[in-house]
This record gives sequence, C-alpha cells and structure tokens, in this order.
Amino acid sequence: MSEEEIAANALFATLAQSREMAKLAITIRVKNFNFFVIIVGALVSGNAYFSTKEATILLGIVGFVVGLMFLLLDIRMRLVLERSIDHLEILEQKVWALAGINGWTKHIRGDSTKYINHQWIYRALFIMTSIGSLIIMIRALLLLRPIKVSILGIANIGMIKQFFDFA
Repeated sequence: MSEEEIAANALFATLAQSREMAKLAITIRVKNFNFFVIIVGALVSGNAYFSTKEATILLGIVGFVVGLMFLLLDIRMRLVLERSIDHLEILEQKVWALAGINGWTKHIRGDSTKYINHQWIYRALFIMTSIGSLIIMIRALLLLRPIKVSILGIANIGMIKQFFDFA
C-alpha cells in the first residue's frame, strides 16, 4: 500500500468514527429525555399518592435536583454533538478534496430560521420541572410551618403562604 492509500484509509476510518460519535450523542440525548419523562412521571405519581407535607417536600427537592441534573446533561451532550459535527466538517472537506470534487461548502449551523427545536423543548421542560418542584417544595414548607418571619423587612411567611395557596 502506498502512503496515499494509507492516508485515505485513515481519513475514511476517522470520518466513520466521527459519524458514529454524532449518532451516539444524538441517541444518548434522546435516551436521557426518555428517562427524564419516566422519572418525572414517578415524581408526579408520588405527589399524588403521598399526601403528607414531608413527602411533598422531599419529592420537591428530588424534582428540583432531577430537572437541574438533566439540564446539565443535555448541555453536555449538545456540546459533544456540536464537536462531532465540527469534526465531520473538517473531515468531509478533506474527503471531497481527495476525491477531486470541487464545490464543497462548509455547513453553517443556524443559517435557517428556526422558531423551535428539540434543544429548547428539552431545556424548557427541564427548567419547568426544576422551578415547579421548587414551588411545590416551598408551598409545602410554608404550609408545614406558617411562622411569621420577616423576609427583607417587606413580607412575611403568612403573606407568601397566601400567594401560594391556590386551593
């Protein structure tokens, strides 16, 4: 084998590995989201099943941590996906040049108008879960101990309790 053939084979192997890395990143993001849906379903069921304030507080804390954890996982997997796409762009340009094909253009991310995508849907759900769980936890805490405590000298727990008391 000549050096050119060895270089071409190495290039194609690297290109295949980069494609697999992109596929893996996408698969992991989808599996993370599916697991998130299952966990949130269990948290909602737990809130419906356990009616004690202590359990509601605990489930609120767990929901907040779960939402935050999956948000951070999604950000990390998005970075891995973007890195693999950037790597593919570099390799594809070399493959086109090796094949003698002119006209390769770099993929420009975000060049089309997108009003909504998976990234924003996932992150919005993760953030809403964290905030919603935090509100549920705070509401349960305030109902557990309605003590009058000054917060910044403006409001007290009783006023906040009335704000969160929707029922």
